Amino acid sequence: MIIAVPSFKRPLIFKKNTYQLINDLPFDKYLFLESEEAQSLYETEIDLSKFKIVITDTTGIAEKRNFMKTFFYNFKKDLKILYLDDDLLRFEIKEDNKTKPIDLIHFCYEGFSFCAKYNLNIWGINTLTNGLFLKDTQTTNLRYIQGGFMGEVINSCWETYPYTEIDHYEDYDFTLQYYLRDGGVVRMNNICLITKPWNDGGINESLGGLEKRKETMKPNADYLINKYGIEFLKVKEKKWGIEPQLNYRHKHDINICIPSLGRAKLLNETTMELIRHLNFPIYIFLTNHMDLIEYKKILGKNINYVLDNKVVGIGNVRTKIRNYFPAGTKIVMIDDDIMDICKANSDYPLNLYRFFNSVFKTMSYEKVKFAGCNPVSNEFFMKEGYTTNLKYTGGHLIFEVIREKEDRIEVKERHFEDYIANIKYFIKDKKLLRWNDIYVKTKYYNPDGGICQQYGGLDKRLEDAEKLAIELEVIYKGFVKSYFKKGSSRCPPCWNLKLNSRALPVPLVNDLKEE
Repeated sequence: MIIAVPSFKRPLIFKKNTYQLINDLPFDKYLFLESEEAQSLYETEIDLSKFKIVITDTTGIAEKRNFMKTFFYNFKKDLKILYLDDDLLRFEIKEDNKTKPIDLIHFCYEGFSFCAKYNLNIWGINTLTNGLFLKDTQTTNLRYIQGGFMGEVINSCWETYPYTEIDHYEDYDFTLQYYLRDGGVVRMNNICLITKPWNDGGINESLGGLEKRKETMKPNADYLINKYGIEFLKVKEKKWGIEPQLNYRHKHDINICIPSLGRAKLLNETTMELIRHLNFPIYIFLTNHMDLIEYKKILGKNINYVLDNKVVGIGNVRTKIRNYFPAGTKIVMIDDDIMDICKANSDYPLNLYRFFNSVFKTMSYEKVKFAGCNPVSNEFFMKEGYTTNLKYTGGHLIFEVIREKEDRIEVKERHFEDYIANIKYFIKDKKLLRWNDIYVKTKYYNPDGGICQQYGGLDKRLEDAEKLAIELEVIYKGFVKSYFKKGSSRCPPCWNLKLNSRALPVPLVNDLKEE
């Protein structure tokens, strides 16, 4: 961990405050100053031998924070940076309805561990100091991360980083940029810092005094509104002036859709653990009223539940999902037992928000409405990037842009429904996008709940597989072949299908007759 402190004409304030908190910590400490003259001023008050001094030659906090980010990103290393302003007195943690002092390093390790857990890259603490209003929660939605104290994870592979153009409310600008880049920001809502706001020196000094700083409030708040829009923030009048307020209820525009049957506990422990922090709307599609009661009990009510007990079979459930949303909606259909989504041969965990968005951007570029990922999990055989020919993408992770009603695909089969969808979308779009280096970790042919429960057990599901595989080879001749697959650690012995990767997207004979 690296500690970074920007300071401007405040050697005494730094000495009495933040310096006391970090002086004895066993980490590299960087002090960012404006000039060599400023360094001489600080040397008269503080022992700077424990610091690495960086001369920024900047004007204002925006330039300095931009300089600091450029400085650390240019290391081209994986780093954990702790940014602290120079006037911090102490930190406190919620205890009942009050607060008590807490050791800085203890909760800093926690902050970075939450970033690792949620695969996010910036974390902060509560801006309130009253124990009545602090919460014993860690959130990833759109909440303000104050610039005076925050942690950042930097990955060596990144080429770009957030950049601000305003000196006041610059930390709101950074918060929104990280939120939009990574999908969320981590905030520990039970921790707060104690400081004296509006101190002499610092931002006040760089802007020409406190009153001059207050004059920047409205134009800078308006700048943020114009840059991001009222979907992300609004402006509120406070006793000390204009202040932005971020929309913590904001959801990104990709909808997560989970078909599920009799697996509330399994869903909560697998797929939900993977996606609940993503700030996407989540829809769970159920076909059993008793399931609805159980799912709400285990997963809570802050999820969209869609119940239709007339729908039978996974094919019909997926069709129900497609018909539920208006045309143009972006959805990710994901199974209820996914343990992880991974990128092959990568040193970093996959940021699902960035990956999902990149998939939909590529779909738009390729002019398709359907995409998926590799069905196997052996990284040795995986190639980088995506292909557009007819290669099987499993139903466990599907990306779709909903078509107009008259153009939507219906699949009624309870087994091999994903193969059928692959073929139909390949014919309709002339392409089938598959990310060959992305795969999921899951338990295939799970005998508990899901398709097996609907069939009445695994044996009955496998019996139907043989009959249906042979039928589908006839119906979709030239696109798919049936074969008997030996058992493995992933799957029991069963009949299966193999798509013809050399097939051309010509219409099926039955489709021509219907037309």
